[in-house]
Amino acid sequence: MKKSSCLIVYLMVCFEVSANPLGKGELHITADHQIVCDQKENMCLAEGKAFAQKGALTVRGDILKVFFEPPSGPSDGTTTQRKPIRLEVRGHAHITHESYMSHSSDAVYDLVTGLITLSGSPRMQTKSMTLSTQGSLQIFEKERRGVAHNAVFHEKEKNYRMRSNKLIVYFDESSKNIHRIRTAEGVGDVLITSPTRTIKAEKALYDVNSNTVTLRKNVVAVQGHNIMKGDYAIADLTKEEVRILAEDPTNQRSQANLRKIPHRVKAIFVLKDLQSSLATAKAK
Repeated sequence: MKKSSCLIVYLMVCFEVSANPLGKGELHITADHQIVCDQKENMCLAEGKAFAQKGALTVRGDILKVFFEPPSGPSDGTTTQRKPIRLEVRGHAHITHESYMSHSSDAVYDLVTGLITLSGSPRMQTKSMTLSTQGSLQIFEKERRGVAHNAVFHEKEKNYRMRSNKLIVYFDESSKNIHRIRTAEGVGDVLITSPTRTIKAEKALYDVNSNTVTLRKNVVAVQGHNIMKGDYAIADLTKEEVRILAEDPTNQRSQANLRKIPHRVKAIFVLKDLQSSLATAKAK
């Protein structure tokens, strides 16, 4: 099937855009079925395996709508260059960049605010991690963070997953690594699973650089038949160690007040598993 292209409407949809996350370069659009541009609606519609590319960023989907800024003055009948302000993808939406890719049923990319909204079982992947949810996923380009509800964060190298009611990921501040995840924060019913243990808590913060997870409130760590409980914990994923404390050491309390706090660390060890753990520790 012959593909339609944006060549016949080149002046309207191809231009420089230097002030948004797409970067500089021309916007190229192709589609298997048709491309129709309506200057009154400030919009171009591409149907049938629609594809758009601008620099390192590509957008694919069944239907693609590109909305442009309105003309700055009265029209004189000539076509002028205008900046795109929003991309809408319907059906099999794929967004690919140098450092990440996303898949969802639908996607909306607001080029003015830098907000990407993915819906319909969205999934975002980087080289080392995956973020997925059955709800919606929002990526705030300018604020360098992503927010998802009822989501799962999967770290591929150590093969551990963090599931929570709300998941917030913060991207690297370096412009070269805009979608490299720096930290991941889970809030509400946090569940962390790895090949060796399971940890539950109300809050968790994963630091990529140190490869550690800090957990707060109602922490329960389970390894085999062994159970440890506390109000604060630090899990070192590199050493595969979990340290549980009775109280969050960052709380501003006097030593006198600390002694009055009823929190205690609780642990249940099964002898067989304990002996196995001690043998593993000695081997290290």
